[in-house]
Amino acid sequence: MYYTDTQIKILQAIAKYKYMTVSQLDILQILKHKVSLYRVLTKLKSSSKALINYQDFNFNPKIGKLEQLLYLSKYGKNLLVEELGIDEHTIKAPTSNTLINQDYFHRVWTIDFHIYLDIFLKKESGVIYMFDYYFDKAKRLKGAKYTRARNRIDIKVNQKFIIPDAVIKLRYKTKEYLYLFEQHNSKDSGKIITQILNHCLVIQESGAKEKYKFDRNSRVIIVFEFESTKSAVIKKVKNNQSLQKFKNFFLLKTHTDLKQLCFNDGWTNLHGEKIDFF
Repeated sequence: MYYTDTQIKILQAIAKYKYMTVSQLDILQILKHKVSLYRVLTKLKSSSKALINYQDFNFNPKIGKLEQLLYLSKYGKNLLVEELGIDEHTIKAPTSNTLINQDYFHRVWTIDFHIYLDIFLKKESGVIYMFDYYFDKAKRLKGAKYTRARNRIDIKVNQKFIIPDAVIKLRYKTKEYLYLFEQHNSKDSGKIITQILNHCLVIQESGAKEKYKFDRNSRVIIVFEFESTKSAVIKKVKNNQSLQKFKNFFLLKTHTDLKQLCFNDGWTNLHGEKIDFF
């Protein structure tokens, strides 16, 4: 069967980001008009061997109708691998039909960050080598009862662990970078402070550096839903002298600023001071 360039581009985009809404596809400007995306997607979703599956969501009283989440079907994945020769290991696709109940916005906004970072790097001749989500599964170890989260990083000092919302390896202007990413969709500043403390322990132990075989410690990106939560975190951190030496390992921004500002602008460290992303 013949598929158009536009259809292939949509399949490739979903294969990169795993789950996408129509609004996220629209950011990529695959087509000039959003309504045209709906027309193309209807064809990709509507056969007995549809290339794209989707999940519908209930009406949200505060926001309205939530957008569908689109993801590759097994037929879509097979098309990319067998017809286009794309490496199967580079394709993000659920292993079975997915049901997402609790973390719609957290998941979508984590993917938003991936999209905006990707767009920025393409303009700057940069490249993302790895972008592992918290909802990506690792292979189950032999004899293990459960599959460990792919992003799990153990903390030796307290025998705990962190699971960052994303782990990212990239190159920008000839230099390599390793980032851990957290999307904080809550007004609970205490929860993210606990995460920051655990990230500091990982930095202190070189946990991410060792796991990902990198030449230096990772930095931590935190994108907040609320500006007020970001401000509350900065205020608390400023009063904690033990975190002083870690302040520039962290990059903070709100989701609104992520969408509205140039990607490289608007970042602050843990003390609210302006800081460059790279």
